Amino acid sequence: MRNLYVLLFLLWTGKSVLAQEVDRSVPPVPGKAEALKLPEVKSFTLSNGLRIFLLENNALPLIQFQLMFNAGSVFDPADKSGLSNLVFDLVDDQTADRAPEAWADALDYLGVELESFSRAEQGGIRLFTPLSRVEPALDLLAAMLLRPDFPEGAIAQKKQSQLLRLTQEYSNARLLAAQAMRTLLYGKDHPLGKRFAGSKKSLEAISRTDVLEFADTFIRPQNAYLVVAGAIGEADLQALLEPRLQNWTGGQWHALAIPPPADTVHYKRLYILDVPEKQQTELRFIQLGPGAATEDYFAVQVMNTILGGTFASRLNLSLREKKGLAYGAASGFYFPSAYGYFVAQANVKGDVTGVAIRAFLEEFEGMSAVSTDEFERALSFLTNSFPKKFESLQSSAEEISRIVCYGLPHDFLCTYNASLQQLQLEDIKSAAARYILPQQMIVLAVGDRATIEAQLRELNLGPAAVLEVWDVLGDQP
Repeated sequence: MRNLYVLLFLLWTGKSVLAQEVDRSVPPVPGKAEALKLPEVKSFTLSNGLRIFLLENNALPLIQFQLMFNAGSVFDPADKSGLSNLVFDLVDDQTADRAPEAWADALDYLGVELESFSRAEQGGIRLFTPLSRVEPALDLLAAMLLRPDFPEGAIAQKKQSQLLRLTQEYSNARLLAAQAMRTLLYGKDHPLGKRFAGSKKSLEAISRTDVLEFADTFIRPQNAYLVVAGAIGEADLQALLEPRLQNWTGGQWHALAIPPPADTVHYKRLYILDVPEKQQTELRFIQLGPGAATEDYFAVQVMNTILGGTFASRLNLSLREKKGLAYGAASGFYFPSAYGYFVAQANVKGDVTGVAIRAFLEEFEGMSAVSTDEFERALSFLTNSFPKKFESLQSSAEEISRIVCYGLPHDFLCTYNASLQQLQLEDIKSAAARYILPQQMIVLAVGDRATIEAQLRELNLGPAAVLEVWDVLGDQP
């Protein structure tokens, strides 16, 4: 009987709560975001000169190592593009004392992830390991650095694999657009404009001597730094690294020195990259932007969040939700050490290419007016999403690596949200006026010329230059 009374009481109180009127015309007010408190990034230097940066995180018994070198594709010789990519593709396959099969078996046995990679400005090696396996895992990392092996057969095999991947780019409109926009913006011979993975001609020109010289020059402790994030303290980390890496020595720091691009001033210059019978068009709107250390970094981030940085941004709402021209439209800024770029993009049906271009240009012009509500929502989005940068050990290591690479203030992450909160609406308008310049943008349409050329003429934006696939990628392998 007592349980029955309790049940009746709960039903009555629940009914009274549900009966209360709720004003559904007013959205709920979000609570105040708590300040993100980051642990201190500790640093020390090994006897061989390798700089170590440690973000201790004991939430789980895991550790992420990220060893970074100033050794990306911008350091490739002019006639041997793809060399950095090839070297870092080789370095994690075997060592002088372990053939590829034995190397793969060692990684599988330990259950660790050990891989190398190459970017435009940097190359690197990642190691992700449970704390319980950290010592044998570091033994493998040390073997990669102290006893690398680049046999002729492995080089030939990697080059052949790369040529096969390059062949696929000739029919992939998205990859074509990515390469074409960099070539048009920087120039085909510029370090940021060339094909990072190389071409048939450049890969064939790379010899084993080139591979050995590149590795010996750039994969050295004096040209590197190591970021560690995870469940380990400074003293224990130093005790693990010093004996394993003390004999890995030499090298020098190779500063990132990106030269100015070629002539990049265009007056709404149109380009068509012809892909016959392509049903859709890849659109790109590009122009030069700031480098990583720009004082406008935070204003640019807020401004781009309003323009095209999220699903609810202006570009996506216009082209997807209002006009139904694309599944999505977005924009963003690429921040290398210098001479970055802005790009806005969408994939649209070929027969609405002209309408879509006009829609993009209208949104660019409209950035001269930004409302207080848009500003506050963008600010809130960036502030509340900032902790996601640290949701994994790898993303944490990436954030610290960026600070070291570009010489950003050591407290950049700790003051990130405070820097956002200091912005005013006028700062956002100024950033738009400075970096969103539709009169100077290169407009690139990758698609069927027969379908889109007449549409571009109707825009009255000037003549369109026509490119063929081989103008961008060279002769097909």
